[in-house]
Amino acid sequence: MAAQTPQAPQWLSDDAAVVFRKVMADRPESDAERVALYASSVADAAKAQDLINRSGHVVQGAKGLVRNPLQSVKHANVTAARALARDLGLAQPPRQRRRHLNRRAMEATISALGGLGRLEPVDEATLALCRSLAAAMDALDPDDPAIASLARTQLQALKLLRGQTDDSATALATLLAAVSTSMGDAPES
Repeated sequence: MAAQTPQAPQWLSDDAAVVFRKVMADRPESDAERVALYASSVADAAKAQDLINRSGHVVQGAKGLVRNPLQSVKHANVTAARALARDLGLAQPPRQRRRHLNRRAMEATISALGGLGRLEPVDEATLALCRSLAAAMDALDPDDPAIASLARTQLQALKLLRGQTDDSATALATLLAAVSTSMGDAPES
């Protein structure tokens, strides 16, 4: 006589119960408590994503636009679901990630800037920062929300290396100089 598939726990949402039944049907030997936690994480991540799709990735906060807090809820549930999937033997073998992609790109940029004579000894600290940021980005999971902050910091460091500035007053002065030159008075004859 075959073992009966355990019932989904009462506390699971309807969506989580569907996931629970599917996993238990495919893998009846699985630990039902762990499967319930996995199913709950999967369903909660899906629900958070559904709400994000409706409300947007950015929402109005007290001081302006902010990252939707549901992103953190989704991330926590996805992380839990991945860990539980590995524990339960549900996860596919990890794909080979393209390691060092950011480091290679950063070294190519540094090499190009050096070849153009745009690097000086005074740039060493900025170069070290750029290399460290590229290594940190390569070490993170692509779904980690911290990668966005690192990317913004890396872009600022690259702008510094390339001699670019975000100073809006300087940009405005440059624009005004270009406009006044092309639209100024005709040269005196």
